[in-house]
Amino acid sequence: MKLTEGKVFDMAKPDEVTSYLKNLKRHNITVSPDKLFIFGENEKLFVAVNGVGKIVLPLRKAFVYKLLRWFHFPMRQLSLLNTETVVSILNDYLLSIKSPVVHVKIENGEALTITSDNYTEIGDLYLLETFRDYGITAITRNDFMMRVYYNGKVKEEIFAGDMYNFGVNIVNSETGFRALSVYHYVLRLVCSNGLIARTLEKSESRIHYGFKPEELKEFVKDRINKSYESKSKVVNAIKKSARKQASSVNKDFTGRISSIVGKENAREIFEGINDNSSLYELTNRVTNFAQRLEVGKRFALEELAGKMIMN
Repeated sequence: MKLTEGKVFDMAKPDEVTSYLKNLKRHNITVSPDKLFIFGENEKLFVAVNGVGKIVLPLRKAFVYKLLRWFHFPMRQLSLLNTETVVSILNDYLLSIKSPVVHVKIENGEALTITSDNYTEIGDLYLLETFRDYGITAITRNDFMMRVYYNGKVKEEIFAGDMYNFGVNIVNSETGFRALSVYHYVLRLVCSNGLIARTLEKSESRIHYGFKPEELKEFVKDRINKSYESKSKVVNAIKKSARKQASSVNKDFTGRISSIVGKENAREIFEGINDNSSLYELTNRVTNFAQRLEVGKRFALEELAGKMIMN
């Protein structure tokens, strides 16, 4: 089964991403889910929109994953199934959707995602144009999420000769995979390793349901302005990690590292880590390895490193 994906940006300049988004050909089709039918042809997947003039569209990977995620399908098992089985599951899921209508987002002639009638979209372009004057440093983006880096001007020498930059990551998903979120992004300047630190505040994110776009925009502004109020929590957690043993990390974290990078790569990360190693050393190995990964897995690993520090 071959699933296509859109253009991927990795630490791209804001103007480059903005220009790309402005030139995309996009529109939505609103249709009853029982008017959609998915089929396979030459290992590729397509959706027929029978309720709107029998339109046939190639399916993007994000569409397939979103529909499977809608019903909590165990994604690790997807690679075990043949195309016919996947098609059957997807069509059964379409018939099981309770929403009277769904929205199929079409991008450059392909079905990008499927969302319910209650979904509130806040576009990536809308965010970039709203916050361009904040000094966006770089943008990482694929079909599943956009990650905006704003490094800010706050730096602190946490350890002697070890300077950190404290900024934020704005995370959004037009396809319904992540909530709109604003997290601390901590960049270790000596090696350019970064991690996402969550302070477990309820106000760190907003789901794309029950809010108007203007409310979501105001949420992001408020979170950026207030992010430095909780910076001390992150600084203290990093300092404490140098005094904690790496072995304090529970098996759940080590298992999640393996699930992201694979067992062989996980062994490489943990190579040289022993009873005398600190949690600080381990998280630096994790964030250093993250720089090798594609944008989705890098985000997952840097987010996990932040949870290890803040735990």
